[in-house]
Amino acid sequence: HMVNGVSESVDTQVLQSILSVQILWLKQEKDNFKSLGSIGKQIQRTGSLFLERNLWQEGNELFLTLFRIQNGIIEKPEFFKEMVIKIQENLATKEMLETLVNNYFSPNNRQSESAESILTCLGRRSVIFCLNQLMRSENKDERVALIKLIPFSGNTAVPVLIDCLEKNPPWYVIRNVIYIVSEIGDSSVFSIIRPYASHK
Repeated sequence: HMVNGVSESVDTQVLQSILSVQILWLKQEKDNFKSLGSIGKQIQRTGSLFLERNLWQEGNELFLTLFRIQNGIIEKPEFFKEMVIKIQENLATKEMLETLVNNYFSPNNRQSESAESILTCLGRRSVIFCLNQLMRSENKDERVALIKLIPFSGNTAVPVLIDCLEKNPPWYVIRNVIYIVSEIGDSSVFSIIRPYASHK
């Protein structure tokens, strides 16, 4: 039985117990999807409390599980995947993505690794945010860090990257996007990016 509405003030230890139950459900539930909508909301609530409290390392297993379901590593029916994508999108608020990216940019920060992992796991919105940061950043180290980060999102990133190319961005953006796609290594995309690769 899933835990009902999680309150703001819930104790961290209790929150971790709730998290364990929810992760187990996400991984193992095969056929009891009757209350999918309300369970999805509870999982999202738990995820956002872990993010807001900076318990990133502790909550990382949840974000990884969502990512694995979204990418088909953990097999689930399509409607289940859609619920997971919705959770990812709702967790990936602009404020949270900004906080995560700023922490990712501070390699001496103990949260940097967790921030990197979560940014990779939060789906399409996270990829769009990181790509926009990459296009805007004046800082070379930040750009290099983002170019390294985005490929970890795997196939989630591919439609976002193709969409970016179709908008005819400046050549340096094209170069970075082509590099990211080649790092993802999805051969089905190479034919799409080939025309752009000849641009100078």
